[in-house]
Amino acid sequence: QFRYIITARGCPSKCRYCSSPHFWGRKVTYRSPANIVAELEYIREKCGIIYFSIRDDNFTIDKKRVLEFCRLLSGSGTYMMWNCQARVDTVDVEMLVAMKRCGLEHIQFGVESGSEKMLGLYDKATSLEQIRRASEAARKAGVYLSFYLMAGMEGEEDADIESTISLMRSTLPHDVIVSPVAYYPGTGIYES
Repeated sequence: QFRYIITARGCPSKCRYCSSPHFWGRKVTYRSPANIVAELEYIREKCGIIYFSIRDDNFTIDKKRVLEFCRLLSGSGTYMMWNCQARVDTVDVEMLVAMKRCGLEHIQFGVESGSEKMLGLYDKATSLEQIRRASEAARKAGVYLSFYLMAGMEGEEDADIESTISLMRSTLPHDVIVSPVAYYPGTGIYES
């Protein structure tokens, strides 16, 4: 009893491995919190769905929108558990606690690497300190913490892999998904 939902299209970031900037031009188009909650009420009532997954590139871009969604979902009486994907530079304890209170069970951060050099090559625009802060905030909120990592980028060396292992040891995510870097058409690394 699980469904994927999309609450926004696009992402303002320009990560070199991602094709979203090519598709959406770094513009984000949002559904309203009320519209999202109405969909959840429908799938809960009509289909008996009790768990949903928000598959936006980054659900937490707009803190005000996220907090309004949490307020409306909590007030709706539609009790469901859920997960989402986020960037480490767009979350804080207040937001994560509000999300947890309305059913957030699991958050997936696109960390990609524990090496500042590799984060720069990916044009990720996040830092190790932001990764640590977001991880700590998720733990304080009581949210299951997952990292997405990538390996095999041109220029990655043993020292970069060791930095990633060190970050995993210090942040202790509940799980990690490691994917090879893929050179998809429309991505910065494919075009360069």
